[in-house]
Amino acid sequence: MGTGSTFRNGSGSRTGGRFGSSSGSDGYGSHWENGAPVQNKRDLSTVKQNVVGTLLHMKSNQRAYFVSMFTAPLVQGAFEGLFELNHISRNVQIDLTSGALAEFSQKYNILLETPGFLRLWVKSIIARFTITDIRIQSAVSETLDEFVLSALGNDIELYLNGTASEVLSKMDRKMFESASAYFLKYYMSRIIRRELARPAPEIAQYISEACEIVANELVDKYKSLYPNDGYSKLFTKIAETPDWFLTAIGELSYD
Repeated sequence: MGTGSTFRNGSGSRTGGRFGSSSGSDGYGSHWENGAPVQNKRDLSTVKQNVVGTLLHMKSNQRAYFVSMFTAPLVQGAFEGLFELNHISRNVQIDLTSGALAEFSQKYNILLETPGFLRLWVKSIIARFTITDIRIQSAVSETLDEFVLSALGNDIELYLNGTASEVLSKMDRKMFESASAYFLKYYMSRIIRRELARPAPEIAQYISEACEIVANELVDKYKSLYPNDGYSKLFTKIAETPDWFLTAIGELSYD
């Protein structure tokens, strides 16, 4: 799965690739006042410079840790788990008795009608991997939480207590069309926020938007280098040959 075109501004295929802007934002840090967009491109540009600079600093001065943040088996397993989730959610919308759903339930040891199905799925993924660096574990857990919660329209009650049939039939398909970019965006946001410790409000406001732009650049680089590989293999390629990813980080634009 995940072999089609990239995803731009609401169009694309079932790829798990690049994403465009979301509602309420033009991807450049704009917000809405009195029904009209207000641009903040200067602020976003400054924050992107901070994001890229932080990534480059970590790449140069914390290389081993930086590489492990993107090559740890937990990161790869969590990312690929989203594509499994996408597969079964499509099946659920067609057939609630899908065999794929039963296999998924068995793999992660979660009963289908257990309240909090997705919440328990996130915990199950984390528990499947032994990892000593709590920073990576925490970042991955929070990234999965944010991804699936966003896919549910930020319905916290549904995320915390919904059964498999309740949550999987209501997940936003567009989130999975751009799974690679969303995962990178959320994951890098956590890395950057941790590195900046307590970023100033004017920076913190746009970290997510800046990481979205960076995520798109990195996903585009991946597809240009590996056009025959699906998006679900992004972190596999990073783990197998991290040099291309480190080079891509070094080539990120400050604009």
